[in-house]
Amino acid sequence: MAGERPAGVLVTDRYAVYDWVAPERRQVCWAHLLRDFERIAGRAGAAGSAGRRLLGLGRVMFRWRARGAGPAEFERLQARVHQALERGTRAGCRRTAQTCANLLAQEVSLWTFTRHAGVEPTNNAAEQALRTVVLKRKISGPTRSTRGQQFVARGFSAMESCRRQGRDLRGWMEQALRAWLGAGPMPSLLPGG
Repeated sequence: MAGERPAGVLVTDRYAVYDWVAPERRQVCWAHLLRDFERIAGRAGAAGSAGRRLLGLGRVMFRWRARGAGPAEFERLQARVHQALERGTRAGCRRTAQTCANLLAQEVSLWTFTRHAGVEPTNNAAEQALRTVVLKRKISGPTRSTRGQQFVARGFSAMESCRRQGRDLRGWMEQALRAWLGAGPMPSLLPGG
């Protein structure tokens, strides 16, 4: 749905399926990072200490973001987060070391929001949009096949994309069906598409 080369910035969790996106075109969700840091903070010894430091720095990031801190201010915070992640790689806990090393490898994507105006540091809005779908699936139960799961996921993606863009879902679906029948181009769900 994002296309082979997204024109904008994708805000994602750290799921490896997004690794194809250029780091400068991806923002790793800080809400997910805080949950990771909370897990690390609950560990004993140096790992827990590193997690508490990262958690504190993450909360600072949200406070600074809320008050409109600029890129120059965030540079100082970036350096402190970098140091805390490096310390986490040497904390004596394999899981903590792996998480911190992974974050260091994705470090550019942690701070994309500081380089692109309008990019949020979380994907909370996207997850809130999916909440209705998740609740419906829990209430009505899962589909019986992979094809059914794909149909539901794609259908709700099309519905939510059209809703957020103020586009007519029925018109988009008619155009998609015509394209499937070979009677026209496939419509895009990208904004302006």
